[in-house]
Amino acid sequence: AFALLLTDGVAAVVIVHALALAIAEAVRRRPLERLVFNVAQYAICWALAGGVLVAMTGELPDENGLQYLELEYLPALVASAAVFLVLNTALASTPPALSRGMSPWLMIRGDLLLNAWWTVVLVALVPGILVAADYSLWLLPLIGLPLVAIQLGSRQAVINEHEARHDRVTGLSNREDVARVLERSLHRAARQRWQVGVLMIGLDRFKEINETLGHRRGDLVLAEVARRLSETA
Repeated sequence: AFALLLTDGVAAVVIVHALALAIAEAVRRRPLERLVFNVAQYAICWALAGGVLVAMTGELPDENGLQYLELEYLPALVASAAVFLVLNTALASTPPALSRGMSPWLMIRGDLLLNAWWTVVLVALVPGILVAADYSLWLLPLIGLPLVAIQLGSRQAVINEHEARHDRVTGLSNREDVARVLERSLHRAARQRWQVGVLMIGLDRFKEINETLGHRRGDLVLAEVARRLSETA
């Protein structure tokens, strides 16, 4: 998408990205409103990224994006990619943070750290994509192989990060994550003179369920309790 921005501009990348999202959301059978939100999100991000690129480079001749391979354009490319990364992360992270009653800034900061490394890798592939596309469009599928590997690797990193911070059975924050959140809350409360409370809930006779029905049934009980607590939080 970033290579397409350099070769054909904002309109082209928005149209292609919207089509790709439509196909992906149709395959996953996601609701239409999610597709509309995602298309609008990426349109805003690409428009601003393109605006930064034009503002820093001025009017450039059409050379299939190869003009951007000059070292003088590196600051503009880095700034454009950074604008896209920050804005896209903010727009994607804010709604779920607000729906969970969390601080959007904390979620944005965490997602930025997670997304930054693979964004750098993807942008570093752009020169190769431009050269390959200029030589022959048939070479682009070969570049798709490392892109798929990067995507799978980043997805696994997200899964690993989630598993490290959440309980396997309930999906709720585990002991370590709760301790980190509590520590941050206590520091913030001390600075702003707030009070922090911790509510602990115990399940009566839960041990009997494990002993009589087995740990599998006990896990199901914990998962159901976690689901009900999450719905009422």
